[in-house]
Amino acid sequence: MQIPYILNTTSKYAQDIMRKGFQFISTDPKNDKIDDISKLTELWKEYNCDEVLLTCARRTLELGGSNIYPIIDGMDKLLDKKLIISKETIKPNSLKSFTIIEPTWCSPIQANYTNPLQPDFYKPSLYSVMGTTVHESRLFKCVFEELPQQLQPMYQFYGKSLTDKMLDSVRKFVDASDIVIKIMDRYNTSVLKIALSATSNPNSIMARVKDFIAGRSNFGVFMVDKANEDFEQIQMTLAGLDDLLSRYAEFMCINAQMSSTKLLGISPKGFSINDESGETNYYDNVDSIRVNNMKPIMLKMLHLIMLNANMDIDHTIDIQFGKLKEPTPLEQAQINETKSRTDVNYINAGAIDNDDIRANLATNPESGYNSIELDDEND
Repeated sequence: MQIPYILNTTSKYAQDIMRKGFQFISTDPKNDKIDDISKLTELWKEYNCDEVLLTCARRTLELGGSNIYPIIDGMDKLLDKKLIISKETIKPNSLKSFTIIEPTWCSPIQANYTNPLQPDFYKPSLYSVMGTTVHESRLFKCVFEELPQQLQPMYQFYGKSLTDKMLDSVRKFVDASDIVIKIMDRYNTSVLKIALSATSNPNSIMARVKDFIAGRSNFGVFMVDKANEDFEQIQMTLAGLDDLLSRYAEFMCINAQMSSTKLLGISPKGFSINDESGETNYYDNVDSIRVNNMKPIMLKMLHLIMLNANMDIDHTIDIQFGKLKEPTPLEQAQINETKSRTDVNYINAGAIDNDDIRANLATNPESGYNSIELDDEND
């Protein structure tokens, strides 16, 4: 985790997971629930949930897993019991905060290792958190890279970290960089040819070499005994070294599942100048993490906040993440132009009228005309 290449990668991944944020939305077609959503948004900020999730994502990438632990009043003697998120168990104003517990401090102490037919097979039910027994339901576990069951005990029943995935390729890249530096140090070798057998004093030979070193710069002058000495420079070729480093850098990007421009800030020689496909794959991977790994944990946190605010758990309030990659102004203008042609075709076909298009422009934040006012009958 202290290697700059790995630290840079895990930080960028975690930041991109939370970079575009999210919003609470209502999936109830008959009720937009603006008041409830506004209240929950404020409470979410009060509990500093975004910062907790960012830290959780970073630790999961670095260590293979992480836990978000809700600190609830009156639960100290029930930590080894299952946490049931309901109005009967979570009293108003009992939720104090959310905190991060790293997997280093969690050791599984009870699990089903014998019956694969049961849903809890190789899933610990109790953990020892620095000596305190805690039920697994109270640790909102976050894992991005699941492992086969036979390997899970080796990883404390967490997952494989991005640090572990990148370590081998990063080490090889660093070793290759060190070798290239050593080759550059030996790039130009100077050879001073003298008659060693004619000189009985080694000190005089070393003195002569020191005189040569002192005068070898572009501004120095070195004189050679024409009869007894000769001078030659041997240069090594550096051809192919940049391709070699680019190849090792490519291995790092492959293991990180990140584009070269995202990971390194530049496109090394040998990489495609247009890295759009690699960037698209990277954002697809980040979006999958947000939806499949982070969202279930976020919903648990949201339901606890609802109960703490003396609200019923509302499953129609969902989480919608922001777009990771947005079109440029030129691309958006081209999209809008294409849509306008489509609208004209629909008007000519009689499928819609001008009022429908005006309403669509007013409600679409990317249309450029979302500030226009609508008549009451079209509102």
